[in-house]
Amino acid sequence: MYLFKDGLIRLCTEDYTTPTKDNINDSAMHLTNYSLQKDKPNFKVSENVDEGTKRALSSFLKEMLSTEAKTKHQSNNMKMSHDNTKKYNTSKNNNNNDNRRKKRNNNNNNNNNNRENMDNDFTETPTFNEKQFWKDCSDIISTTLFALKPQLSYAYQTSLQLKKTKKTFQDINFRCFQILGFDIMMDEQFKLHLIEGNCAPSLNIYTKDNSAQPEGKFF
Repeated sequence: MYLFKDGLIRLCTEDYTTPTKDNINDSAMHLTNYSLQKDKPNFKVSENVDEGTKRALSSFLKEMLSTEAKTKHQSNNMKMSHDNTKKYNTSKNNNNNDNRRKKRNNNNNNNNNNRENMDNDFTETPTFNEKQFWKDCSDIISTTLFALKPQLSYAYQTSLQLKKTKKTFQDINFRCFQILGFDIMMDEQFKLHLIEGNCAPSLNIYTKDNSAQPEGKFF
């Protein structure tokens, strides 16, 4: 099995909002199918592989890594601000009398608990990791193909007419292959979900001149 390290990403033409009874049937918002989106007024034909409603997966991964770097930088700045606040409060409390210190210590305990919760929020916030992304893709595809192996093996042998000609794999001097496509959705926690597999997947982005296509590597 060879996994092509790129692909196609399909986007909705309307900004996503949580499904409600009023927008649940809005296909422009909740479905990314090209056949449904291509006739929408906001559909963008790609000028190149890095833009448009249907674009290269590699461009999306670059955007994710760029966004992740900015988010990490902002989180580090906020943590530094929290640490400075802790130091300031500690210094200020040391100058107060015992009674006020006790009251402030109680308040500080509450504040520290709140800050710990905020620190935990930073720790628990999911982060995007490209290496993990490809590992998860590989796991999903491998598991799916393992379940399909008997059917794929039968189709392969049938196409080569091994039973009819009473030949084996060693008797023939060629091999055939099949390109399969997998539709995978990534949620807000960066967890991947298999939607479906295709025996005849789309291979085009549909740029204006249809000349630019993803250039990935197999692994």
